[in-house]
Amino acid sequence: MKVRLPSLANPPLFCVKLSLTRMKLTRLSEINLNFWQKNEIIYFFIYFYKTCGVFFKTKPSLIRVYVMRILLVEDDYKLGQVTKELLEYENCLVDWEQTGTDALSCFKHNDGAYDIIILDWMLPEMDGIEVCRILRGSYGFQGGILFVTAKGEEEDCVKALETGADDYVIKPFRIKELMARVHAIYRRKNKPYIDKVYRNGDFALNRDLKTVSFKGCELVLRKKEFELFEMLFVNLNHIMPREAIFNKLWEDKPDTNMESLDSHIYGLRKKLKDVFPQIRIVLVKNVGYKMEIAND
Repeated sequence: MKVRLPSLANPPLFCVKLSLTRMKLTRLSEINLNFWQKNEIIYFFIYFYKTCGVFFKTKPSLIRVYVMRILLVEDDYKLGQVTKELLEYENCLVDWEQTGTDALSCFKHNDGAYDIIILDWMLPEMDGIEVCRILRGSYGFQGGILFVTAKGEEEDCVKALETGADDYVIKPFRIKELMARVHAIYRRKNKPYIDKVYRNGDFALNRDLKTVSFKGCELVLRKKEFELFEMLFVNLNHIMPREAIFNKLWEDKPDTNMESLDSHIYGLRKKLKDVFPQIRIVLVKNVGYKMEIAND
């Protein structure tokens, strides 16, 4: 794609060639222009950079597009500075804050437009755990959160993950390890943050344990049974087409036929009848299935 930069008094004098990976700017020295024309182009480019350049990194003849936007929260000045520079070297656009309060202010100021947040645990004013809890809860942040911490105990790592972190790395770390974890989270960033427990009334689904519980009773399901139950339960009282269910749950097994769905429905009904008889999976002829819960 070519985007022509117009001159105020003359026809377009040069163009910028854009691609997904880089933008090539024709050198002014290669164009036969007078002093005023060159200055006009320079002023236009300064305007262009100030308005659009927040997402670009400039060099004399190359503008590189950043691959992701990161909020770095690290109170140690030397470590923060080095980490920021290394991330920028990897084509990341980085905002760096040194306290939890400043990090939340920066997040709000930029409308939460971050792909990844790299969060130190021990921060002044507000620790990383509390910042993570606010980001996931009050602000509804669905991007990636990576904890960087000197705490290497298992319970600390579990606490970070349960608060809403996607991953953690222990100090001291190597930049290759940090970037590998950042890229791994980034690949998953389009998957929204989902609590491991989904509730509807007194029923609760635990996605980690693959269980359904109700007033102290618990039913353990196999992986495919749980996925089927979850799909119907989340869409309670709504008809789910058979093809939609089948394509969603067996998309990775093209050789499987529709009989597998019917078989799993039969097995799931049988298990529910023994433990939760108030839950019914209703067949809607020639359409699909829907889940209903009878009132006590």
